[in-house]
Amino acid sequence: MESKGAGQSGMAEMMKNREAITRLAQSSDAQKLRDLLQRQSGGVQQAAQAAAEQYLENIRRMSGPLPGEDKTPEAPAEAEGAEDAERGQEQ
Repeated sequence: MESKGAGQSGMAEMMKNREAITRLAQSSDAQKLRDLLQRQSGGVQQAAQAAAEQYLENIRRMSGPLPGEDKTPEAPAEAEGAEDAERGQEQ
């Protein structure tokens, strides 16, 4: 069992370590490290997003158009006008 004196010295040592860690975390080197890690994580996120988009594009290309999906989508107004013109020719 620890004596009271050993417990107090252990606590004092922890407080010194805590103060040292706080000073280190606030240092310019720590700030540079945080900035570097933030920039790198942003790059990783962008790369993952680009890879996901490319993956989906590859799947779409391999599977072809979905049912009811035209390869060259038209604007809704243009599509209606084309249907009306076709109906006029049929009559």
